[in-house]
Amino acid sequence: MVKICGITSPEDALAAVQAGADAIGLNFYAGPRRINISRGRAIAEAVGSHVQLIGLFAVSAWAAQRVPAAFLHAVQLYEAPADMPAPAVRWWRVVYATGLQQLRNVFAECCPAGGAQPAPQLPAALLIDAHCPDAAGGTGKMVDWEMVALARQELPRALSPPLLVLAGGLTPQNVAAGIRITGCRAVDVASGVEMAGHPGKKDRQRMEDFVAAAKAAFTQQA
Repeated sequence: MVKICGITSPEDALAAVQAGADAIGLNFYAGPRRINISRGRAIAEAVGSHVQLIGLFAVSAWAAQRVPAAFLHAVQLYEAPADMPAPAVRWWRVVYATGLQQLRNVFAECCPAGGAQPAPQLPAALLIDAHCPDAAGGTGKMVDWEMVALARQELPRALSPPLLVLAGGLTPQNVAAGIRITGCRAVDVASGVEMAGHPGKKDRQRMEDFVAAAKAAFTQQA
């Protein structure tokens, strides 16, 4: 899966679909790529069923609004799972990678027994991003890929991890290496496919190059 995050307009959403993205992220949370629900619905109407829509929320906002289920395929949440109400839709958990033991603990916590379907309170995906105290994401800061790979390889065979989504500083130039080193089967990009100096404004060519590089790497990984 290739997810292009921080989409802010129907035009960029359609360009992401045409580039071959499997999912787009709509930021209802914080930062320069934040949009409102009305804009999110307009983007959803523009792309139709051609791509998965992932909504980014703080848990408190998601609990208060309960609005996205009508047009989103999943929600991506930025607070501790313990604070989260019972989800009505699939959800992704954001994991800021701060150390090897932390990743080991999170992976083990979120993995059902091999072959079992995850319980509703467990995330459908873990999005692994770089820790940056002043921003929720889209910073261009990279994750330690070797650390992710090691934590993933150490999982007991009896455990079945959710989808692991590599984020943090990915670009068309480095995404293939990130996939190869970590073994992740999904990637997420925001700033790496944007016009320089314009957060939230995507560059069509960079999106096309990113998707092509990622999907070629996935094919080699299979």
